[in-house]
Amino acid sequence: MRAYQLIMLLSCLILYTLAQGQDNNTAFSTSNYLPSRDTAIIRNAMTIALDIETIYPDSAYMIYQRTFKESIERNFDFGIANSLRRMGDLKAKREDFVTARLFYNKSIQYCMTRPSLGFMLPNLFNNVGISYQNIGQYENAIAAYTKALQTKDQYPGTTLEKSAVLLNLSGPFISLRQYKSANRYLDLAASEALKQNDNKLYQEALENKGCVAGLQRDYQAGKKYFEESIEISERYHFNKNTALINIGVIDYLQKDYDTALSILLNTLSKTDAISKTDRVTALKTIGELYLTEKKYDKAEGYLLQALKESRGLHQPEYIAECSGFLANLYKETGNFKKAIQFQDSYMQIKDSLNSIEVSRNVNTLEINYRTAQKDKTLAEQQLTIVKQQNGMKAMALWILAIGSALLLLLITLLAVRHMYRNKQVKLNQQLYHQQQAEILLRQQKELELLKATMAGEEKERERIARELHDGIGGMLAATKMKVSTRQTMVDPDVHKEQILAMLTATADEVRKTAHNLMPDVLIKNGLENALTIYCDAISSAGNLQLDIDFQGMPYHLSKAAELVIYRITQELIQNVIKHADATVTAVLIKKLKNKFSVIVEDDGVGFNNDILHEGLGLQNLRFRVLALQGNIEISSSLGKGTLVHIDFDIERLQDKIA
Repeated sequence: MRAYQLIMLLSCLILYTLAQGQDNNTAFSTSNYLPSRDTAIIRNAMTIALDIETIYPDSAYMIYQRTFKESIERNFDFGIANSLRRMGDLKAKREDFVTARLFYNKSIQYCMTRPSLGFMLPNLFNNVGISYQNIGQYENAIAAYTKALQTKDQYPGTTLEKSAVLLNLSGPFISLRQYKSANRYLDLAASEALKQNDNKLYQEALENKGCVAGLQRDYQAGKKYFEESIEISERYHFNKNTALINIGVIDYLQKDYDTALSILLNTLSKTDAISKTDRVTALKTIGELYLTEKKYDKAEGYLLQALKESRGLHQPEYIAECSGFLANLYKETGNFKKAIQFQDSYMQIKDSLNSIEVSRNVNTLEINYRTAQKDKTLAEQQLTIVKQQNGMKAMALWILAIGSALLLLLITLLAVRHMYRNKQVKLNQQLYHQQQAEILLRQQKELELLKATMAGEEKERERIARELHDGIGGMLAATKMKVSTRQTMVDPDVHKEQILAMLTATADEVRKTAHNLMPDVLIKNGLENALTIYCDAISSAGNLQLDIDFQGMPYHLSKAAELVIYRITQELIQNVIKHADATVTAVLIKKLKNKFSVIVEDDGVGFNNDILHEGLGLQNLRFRVLALQGNIEISSSLGKGTLVHIDFDIERLQDKIA
């Protein structure tokens, strides 16, 4: 494999030399291999760089830097976005997740301004989520994975599988101990994997389901998931070491120490086929098992190795656990100095992770250590005192008592201070989550209001466009055809009269359209007369008895506000005509102090509020009212009709549409 990749790298360099027209004596340089004329060479170079990434990451990175520069010079959109993404991938492989995310975000910004590059967005957002997850920023990771799913639906041609994103999305929820959400996404990932016949992703989803069950102490279910994962791994020759190690952990937790030790040691021996994270898990669990059996020498070796490797992986949770176990080990073996050292390390890491509990108590270790040191000192002092003066014994005892009391007081104060600090961390954490939830809720509400406003405007534009196209547009086209045939007409006067008649009809259609935009009756006679005429016209058709009443008049509204009330009332009545199958409908327009109300009640079929969701029309109407800072209440039941009650503050309404 390495020989093939080296050949590809040399081919890339030779390709550069030929493209530049250099002679055979020109030295090769990975930072300057691209020609200045053909974007096909950029694509080939990126393909070669991808092939050599694993063996020659530095050379691949330099190639991507050059393809990025050359793509900018040629305005080659795909080359710009893909070079940024690949440089981010190389930084992520070196665990420089901050720099990796900078490259991903630059590529995202570029793709969002180029519709042709939209297919790259799901992969980019997925990579951003992975980078956040690796540094413990789980809320940001969830947001990025969610964006990956959204863009996946918008650009179905992307190579990223939906099941892979769902599987990634479960990870932050597991870390946040939100197991219900984690299981929901794992179930979706497994379902998608089965649809796609992706056995590998299905096996990984089963492993994660097993981990969640284990974390919830449902060891029987967890073991079942892992055993099913192993069965699939053996069938399709996948790596099964992760599932084996987790089964070993479950056996240990169920106190089947012999079976657990056999599985973990056997799996740990497969050095080439086990991941670094799984290796740390196995080392830590074996060390904990030996510690439980009081085999301190063996426990110390495995725990120290696990601690060393977890530090290399930047895994604070594992570092904290290993430190805690080592603190217990040294406490049991009487090495209180080391016990305090590892206990302090454990507590510092827990504090940095905003842990709400500390599972070890450093106070006991400190007392034991200081007492041991004090006993040694006192023994030496007492020997000297006995030799010099027997009468000083009582005084020494008093000094010892006072010193012990002061030490106990100091330790108590430290414990109280530590508890207070933990309480403050917990309160700050709760306040932060509450603020984030309020911000999210406010953003969702604003988004819904914006969507409703846009939907209302789009509906109005569609209606106007339809009237212009079907009415005025058709009539003008007919008039044009009539004018074009004037030379073939026998009687020019008759032809002229026909054209004038058609122009008159077109003018009437224009007036009708203008009337729909701002009805004449509303302009001339006001809202009350306009609605009365509208309702009388519907009632005269004979299909629906429509009664309208006005209370609390007169009132003073701007023409823009009257048009809003007129259109909303029209929409409510049209909903009754289309969907309610009603015979009688009552409309009440009411003004009380500074409040303006529209109430529409029908005797139609109604619907069940507890079962059915509102239709799109009612939802859009609800959001339009909220966007105008009004209030709407809809109540209905099967066979008993529907009541819609809308209230507006007159000043707010007129300010909103001014």
